[in-house]
Amino acid sequence: MLTDGEPGHWQYLLSLFAADDVIWIGGIHSSGKPEHADRFRTRAEWLSEPMAPAQFVCPAVFKPGVFARSNENILARRFLVVESDELTKDEVGGVFRWLRDGVGMKLRAIVDTAGKSLHGWFDFPPADQLDDLKLVLPELGCDPKLFTASQPVRLPGAARDGRYQRLVWLENGGAR
Repeated sequence: MLTDGEPGHWQYLLSLFAADDVIWIGGIHSSGKPEHADRFRTRAEWLSEPMAPAQFVCPAVFKPGVFARSNENILARRFLVVESDELTKDEVGGVFRWLRDGVGMKLRAIVDTAGKSLHGWFDFPPADQLDDLKLVLPELGCDPKLFTASQPVRLPGAARDGRYQRLVWLENGGAR
């Protein structure tokens, strides 16, 4: 478990992206207007910030020069994040294990949201596997909204209600 330096956990998570990937980090409504263009930066640009810039990140990467976190502006889907507000942390951990060991998906990180859930970051699956997951995961109690390419998720290292969202596990190896 990663416990030290929780305010810096966001930097570890961003290491999963390539240096020139354009990543959105912001608040839920930090999108859609020209003044939100600064919410879309490369990994290298984000890493110049001294602390987590906001509570949310998008697991997909965007086209350069955009200011709206929309599916039309997605360049590539790097990760599928799996989470549940219905299951306990232990139960969703079982889903992560099944996806990794039973399905063969590559688990890259687990984020504790400083709430009641965990987010499992997996490499984005091929289309045929994604279709199956769209059927199975909601039946297991996982959130189907996370199949939306532009859906934001919790960024570790950001404070939420006086506690840090944090990484509890990160695959060794860094950038893709």
